[in-house]
Amino acid sequence: MSGAADQDVMTNPTRPRGWVRLAVQSLGFLAGLGLLAWCGYSVFSRPEAREQLSRLTAASWQQVAGLLALSGATIVFGGLMFWAVVRPVRQTRALDQIAVNGVCTVLGYVPFKLSFIFRVVYQNRREGMPLLFIGGWMAACAAVIAACLAPPVAMSLLLKRVDALWWAGSLGGVALAGAALIIGGRWASGPGGRAWIDRAAGAIRLGRLARSDGFGRLMEGCAMLADWRATFGGLVLRGLDVAAQAARFWLGAGIIGVAITPDQAILAGATYFLLQVLAPTGVGGVREAGTAGVLGFLGQDIMVVVLAVSAGEAVMNLVFGAAGAAWLRVDRLLSRRGTGDAPAGA
Repeated sequence: MSGAADQDVMTNPTRPRGWVRLAVQSLGFLAGLGLLAWCGYSVFSRPEAREQLSRLTAASWQQVAGLLALSGATIVFGGLMFWAVVRPVRQTRALDQIAVNGVCTVLGYVPFKLSFIFRVVYQNRREGMPLLFIGGWMAACAAVIAACLAPPVAMSLLLKRVDALWWAGSLGGVALAGAALIIGGRWASGPGGRAWIDRAAGAIRLGRLARSDGFGRLMEGCAMLADWRATFGGLVLRGLDVAAQAARFWLGAGIIGVAITPDQAILAGATYFLLQVLAPTGVGGVREAGTAGVLGFLGQDIMVVVLAVSAGEAVMNLVFGAAGAAWLRVDRLLSRRGTGDAPAGA
């Protein structure tokens, strides 16, 4: 028995690793649900928090509609950002990317990064994009997100207020970061940058890989960033997303009766979004506990506000997810073969 098991491990080296990954993802998902339950308990166990939560039922329809509209706006702006970044290199419909983003927001609640997997599978099978091209695209979008979020978050933590200096530092920082992305993208996608990459790859005996078609597709992400319209268009759309994220915390706090400052609303929105992107095992619980924890560290209790925002977002995620799935005809997606990447040197 032992010898057979050892032989199975040797002939299928990825099998134990797959079980470990499954266990880690499942435990992470359960931990997120535990965090969400803890957030709910911390609210319902306190009389003042229950009173704040009860004010949601007394909110006007305009306030509720505004909260839902802001949640829907984050889905639209996110989809448009992906569309804007890829436009210089590949044409795709803006409405399709919004629909993809809607489906991904629903899949973000479950583990195994199914939201990312769906995005890749859709672009590969329906749009015919090679996998490494998609990788370059996703990397370019990640660079735009970082360039947009880092300056305002840093200014919020540094100044702890939103004033003229905050706006100057935030907008100036985003502009400088965007310019750096454009310059870096043009250098890396130009002949000088490619020659340097070839020499560096050759020095570590990866020259053949650097000259392969697959690596060229991956480097298309630099060509996207090299286009100023794509980079600054992505920054503007992600900035609108951040503004919508902050505005719904501001509105939610106003409905409930929790006093928060503009810089706290911006920090809460940025933290909520970052945790949504980075959560490896599903966003449920991680965003809520993390956002409330960051603001709690700064002396502001917004747990009730976070739960209210999450509830409104869940409603709009289901609406956009269902509409996006119907628009994209996801029932036909798995029946179509994708476009892979040629092996290195093929």
